[in-house]
Amino acid sequence: MLKHALNQPIKNQNKLIENSLTYFDDGTDFSALVIQFIEYIVQPILQILFSIKSPQYLDAMSCLIFIPLPILAYFTLKQQKELKKAQKTQRKSKNLSKAQINDLLQRNLLSKVYHQEDFELHLIYEQLDQQSSKIDKISKIKQKKQNIRQVADFARQIISNLIILKQVFRGAFSIYHAKVFLTFTEDVYNSILDGFEFVGTIFEQKQVVENIQSVIDLEQENISNFSSKQTISQTVQWLRWVESPKFKNLPFKTEKQSCVLEFQNVSFGYDQDKAVIQGFSQRFTQDKIYAVVGKSGCGKSSLANLAINLYKFEGIIKIDGMDIKDIQISELRKIVTICTQFDPIIKNWTLKENILYGEDLTDQYVEEIMEICCIDFIEMNDDVTELSGGQKQRISLARALARQNTKILILDETTSGLDSVTEKDVLEKLLQFVKNKEILTIFITHKKQVIDATDEVVEIKSLGE
Repeated sequence: MLKHALNQPIKNQNKLIENSLTYFDDGTDFSALVIQFIEYIVQPILQILFSIKSPQYLDAMSCLIFIPLPILAYFTLKQQKELKKAQKTQRKSKNLSKAQINDLLQRNLLSKVYHQEDFELHLIYEQLDQQSSKIDKISKIKQKKQNIRQVADFARQIISNLIILKQVFRGAFSIYHAKVFLTFTEDVYNSILDGFEFVGTIFEQKQVVENIQSVIDLEQENISNFSSKQTISQTVQWLRWVESPKFKNLPFKTEKQSCVLEFQNVSFGYDQDKAVIQGFSQRFTQDKIYAVVGKSGCGKSSLANLAINLYKFEGIIKIDGMDIKDIQISELRKIVTICTQFDPIIKNWTLKENILYGEDLTDQYVEEIMEICCIDFIEMNDDVTELSGGQKQRISLARALARQNTKILILDETTSGLDSVTEKDVLEKLLQFVKNKEILTIFITHKKQVIDATDEVVEIKSLGE
């Protein structure tokens, strides 16, 4: 089933996969349906037909006991439909919660780099609250359904007793007959109500079959010529561990001022015995735009991660003369913003929500950022769905520019997916933006057009060169 749905074009898949999953969520095995049919339909009928006492019980007066059944049938089927709908909604909410948590894990580094863990958790708690409310609704429907059954049973008992009194008064019933009559009517009543629920189940299975058939009947997309150069990657390497720095009650000012980022004899390696960066020293000042270049694997991206104290390193990194190990993580990651070519775009969020990511900005300001990043392929309040690599990068860049306290902006191959014309347009607007905002800007890049737009090139050589 899922294979049929997945072979369809992307734009059709959401609904098709949902139809496919109805088999797993609502489908009932055929053998189970047969058993239910025998238990809820055949057995009660046989019980009535072959009961020795039934002919003398089911006279015109005894049939009065079945008068409430049409009303009960209506409410039974209605409640079953509402329950099924509520259960389906609850499953969707549950799956959404799982997907939301999974998405958070996928963008774990982004939430840490942007210091938006609380924002992400708030979204998850909201979703869990919605899921809880849906579970409460299911419980209420089940309770209501149970109440209807109890009312039905109470009505049966009242009518049965009235019939028994009448029959006893006429001399048609003995005490034994009255007891048997009560048991018999109770069994028949419950069996008929179960039969109503079985009818509801049949209608549900009809819908399941129709959903499945709608997927199977679709013409399958030819994917033999399909190719994709895009690979699914995490934002950066998974976080191995994060060590919070010591806080010595030293005030750190976030207002705009001349900013200096300084690396002093910094060494780092993901493995203890294998260094990536060895003895790196460099001073970056706000009055210049920098390009950091070097061969793959020389540690360019690692330097960006070290600037927000994401990994343990040897040496000293200072911002405005203060060691970053003496700065609270929350403060450090407010003023240092990193944007990479693999920063994730959050699907099913609007463009505005993707850009803000916890920030509080006016629509006018968001539109200005969109203009800088040449985002003209989607409206601000439209949901983000399938985009090209370059479009995703422009949204990631807009998210980075939306951060209000940024003093240092590190762009790691952020324009690698853009064509030369769009890249030139973005660079011109971006450089004017960081100049007006007095932001120390560092490009990690290999593209000549980006390098030419900077004031100073810092080359990082691989170890052994």
